[in-house]
Amino acid sequence: GQFSVVNAPKAEQTLVISFIGYETQEKSIIVKDGLNNIGNVTLSQGTKLKEVVIQGDFRGTEAKAINMTKTSPRIVNVIASDGVGKLPDRNAAEAVQRVPAVAIERDQGEGRYVSIRGTPTDWSSSLVNGDRLPVADENGDSRTLAFDVLPSDLIEYIILSKALTPDQEGDAIGGSINFVSRTAPRSRTLTASLSGGMNFQSFGPIVNASVLWGDRSKNKRFGYIINGTYFNRSYGTDNYEVIYGSNYNHGVNRLELRDYIGTRQTIGANAAAEYEFAEDSKIYIKGIFGRMTDNEHHKRTRYNWAEGAGQTIALHNIHNIMESTLFGGELGGNWKPHPNWNLDFKVSSYHNRFNYGPVPFDRGDRRNGYHVVEFKRFQVNFTDQVFIDPFTGEQVAPDTPGAWRIKLIGDDHPNGEGDDSDNIQPVYSDSITADQFKFNQAWSELNTTWERDPVVGQLDLSWKPRGNLELKTGAKFRWKEGFRELSFHEWNQNFQTTTQPLWLTNYQNEVFDTRGGFLQELGSNYESEFQPFLTNNQLDNFIAQLGDTLREREMNANHPNYEEWVGSVFGYTERVLAGYVMGDWSIAKNKLQIIGGVRLEQTWLEMTADTAFDGFVANRYVGIPGMENEIYVPVAQDTLAPNYFQYLDTTRYYVPVFSANSRSKYLSALPMLHLNYRVSDQLNIRLAATRSFRRPNFNETKPGSPVQNFSDLEFNTGNRNLRPSYSWNFDLMGEYFFGNIGMVSAGVFYKYVTDHIFATITADV
Repeated sequence: GQFSVVNAPKAEQTLVISFIGYETQEKSIIVKDGLNNIGNVTLSQGTKLKEVVIQGDFRGTEAKAINMTKTSPRIVNVIASDGVGKLPDRNAAEAVQRVPAVAIERDQGEGRYVSIRGTPTDWSSSLVNGDRLPVADENGDSRTLAFDVLPSDLIEYIILSKALTPDQEGDAIGGSINFVSRTAPRSRTLTASLSGGMNFQSFGPIVNASVLWGDRSKNKRFGYIINGTYFNRSYGTDNYEVIYGSNYNHGVNRLELRDYIGTRQTIGANAAAEYEFAEDSKIYIKGIFGRMTDNEHHKRTRYNWAEGAGQTIALHNIHNIMESTLFGGELGGNWKPHPNWNLDFKVSSYHNRFNYGPVPFDRGDRRNGYHVVEFKRFQVNFTDQVFIDPFTGEQVAPDTPGAWRIKLIGDDHPNGEGDDSDNIQPVYSDSITADQFKFNQAWSELNTTWERDPVVGQLDLSWKPRGNLELKTGAKFRWKEGFRELSFHEWNQNFQTTTQPLWLTNYQNEVFDTRGGFLQELGSNYESEFQPFLTNNQLDNFIAQLGDTLREREMNANHPNYEEWVGSVFGYTERVLAGYVMGDWSIAKNKLQIIGGVRLEQTWLEMTADTAFDGFVANRYVGIPGMENEIYVPVAQDTLAPNYFQYLDTTRYYVPVFSANSRSKYLSALPMLHLNYRVSDQLNIRLAATRSFRRPNFNETKPGSPVQNFSDLEFNTGNRNLRPSYSWNFDLMGEYFFGNIGMVSAGVFYKYVTDHIFATITADV
């Protein structure tokens, strides 16, 4: 051939000729002007090429997520950070809702709880890097994680398992969601984002920012990543709620018109580092942090039909700051001493806490909580009620003995003249003005809830005796602790310092702002109903401003309602030891994959709770601490509850508090089988038969007195003898893949649930 060498000096030179796979040859030539003919050059075949390794990093991409779905041994859907970033999903719940068969429950428009395949939210498990997370929120009534504390920017993959394999935690009848946090990149990486917006319901700003930095050492053995996210948004919500009467009368007891304006702030951070000490072997450390603060102002107009002659309209001025914090981390590694052996190990710890922030006092004051200042217009004459015979359900004359005076809606009204359920209107003969609303009471609903997993240890060992067979075994231990304390602190008018009514108009107030129309979706039917409310500044300083004009009472043994709150303090310790064996066998030229095995989970649960009475031990108490010299006798059971004691020399009642304890243990055996048939490189057919279970929620097994839900007028009593619910799950799924650009799937499933846990409800007036 003919070749051109540019700027070669005119002198004797050495020409080097080389080509991949051939011996290099050197030839001396004298370079002259023009064409230099060196004749034919023949290269001898060289040594055989060594292995060439081509590395690429497509972690976090949609192509990787589709490949993980395609090659997974179980029925899964995978979402990668690349896909999450293209959508306006700012927390983990909103990101996972993109998966088929997943629905989310929202709070103030944001995703919070996740339901898989239509099952209750507490039938599914939430995991971070394979560990089930501790749960703590204001509700505290289930094992369901509130996902709004976990920003989506911290997540590299979301893996939703619809059918479990034995190496996964078995407490997941609905399914399992595993959030895999970001890990060290292959090369230096820096990304940052900033976005903003406006909420036109609250007329407040929205700001979102995130940054990620990661790098590797020159020899690629050590890598790290640090990323953080900040999300601040305002929100506004119009809402109305209806509280009905007992099991008998079906009447409307209460209508509440609610307006929420608030600001939520979520801060998240993730850090990870890893060191590869040998080929396919490494040690790593990971940490994750999420904190969500919800600063909420709530104005509530409450119409009470059920107070008889004392029927009222109440104005509730509410301010609370809810704070949720989740943090934890893990130390682990992977060791591959032989191509056929692999050992994974890790130790982790996670903590979750909920509490109320500094309202109405400075931070650290235990009286801070869900703070309400109530003004009432008493003795409202509602004219929209009818008198009903409780036995026949017929409308009767107002003076009929024993008749119920109730408000009915829709067809519940004997003549079908009740209000439409979307437009329940209070009707009264009075002329209601702001100067008629008198201070009635202020209170704070207190809540401290935390749950932590101080130690979670896991060990997994796999062995490949031959290429198409893999055997795997492992064990996991988790130590869980939790505590919940609900209480109540109140302020009433102190008539020893003033007997003058405390009217709403005596304090800084403002016209209720409907922001263009309250409940516009329902026709803005309540525009003429609203009275003024306290300004936000007046609400926060109301207690301090009135000083000794108010009489303060905490919830203790001297409070007349103390017994109702006794059971609202409880704690628990749960230990779980799990082990499994499983096999993964590919046959028929690797077209058919069979995964089978069994998982065993042993659970020990200990709970301690306060109770005002325990019929097994109460009669052994002959003295009350601090009052041993007092003489008391039990009041007759038909006069007062048997846990009340009346002093002979007074008319005061004392509620003794005991500690109720419960212990339980149970072993769960969970066999599982999966069949995956690869019809072609694009088509998979999957069949699974698995057994999973659902542990009872802690408030469901709590011993002692009931837990009071003050806002919803509920008492919730636990059953210490509850055992888990179990389910046999059968799945059939077909998946078709369009290369690495997409997929379509269709399937059916069947669940046979035994020992289902349900609540029995008794309602009263």
